[in-house]
Amino acid sequence: MKRNDFQKTLSPGLVLVSAFGTDNSVYEDVLQVRVGNSPCFEFDDYSHHYVLRNGYTLIGSMTITRNIDGPVDCRSLYPKSLFQEFGATLISTCKFRVIKGAHNGFRTLRNLIREVWLHQTRDGMRLDLINSTLENVRFYNRIGYTAIKNSEFRHPTLGTDSIAMFMPTDPSVRSFIQKQCARLSDPLRLSTVQKVVNTYSKN
Repeated sequence: MKRNDFQKTLSPGLVLVSAFGTDNSVYEDVLQVRVGNSPCFEFDDYSHHYVLRNGYTLIGSMTITRNIDGPVDCRSLYPKSLFQEFGATLISTCKFRVIKGAHNGFRTLRNLIREVWLHQTRDGMRLDLINSTLENVRFYNRIGYTAIKNSEFRHPTLGTDSIAMFMPTDPSVRSFIQKQCARLSDPLRLSTVQKVVNTYSKN
């Protein structure tokens, strides 16, 4: 198996599987779950892909790119200071989706995010930096992400009006991963990231 491949049973019949890169069946399943005709991206080649299955039925998916493995999506449009300070523990999550009507969608999405984060934090990852469409900001706020002020941009590939958001492993902040963060001996505090964000400058 490729590095960091793993399989975990979350409940009877519900299995989370991960694989690195694109030369594997997990990535093929992820492409099936992704919304519409979502394109393949260069970063897919060096990302960790997760797919949630119920037997042979695909339930959901998520992709995570570690900054240490290669440039994350839209890297040049994010605050440079975040990469300078947290580059070794920074990830960028994208394409997380639970198929509508599958296993109580929102609860399943929450469990998917928690399990993926548990896997990533064990390898030392502490900060997730993403881009969201402006219309989805409230949705990501609910998960635990914070929008970066004045970071709006147009996504160079998708053409969507987007904004940069982040979620650190802070156990004092309400989020989908709060319980997982509480177990960490070295969590990354929201206030620490905010101080760096306040020095905001784009590459």
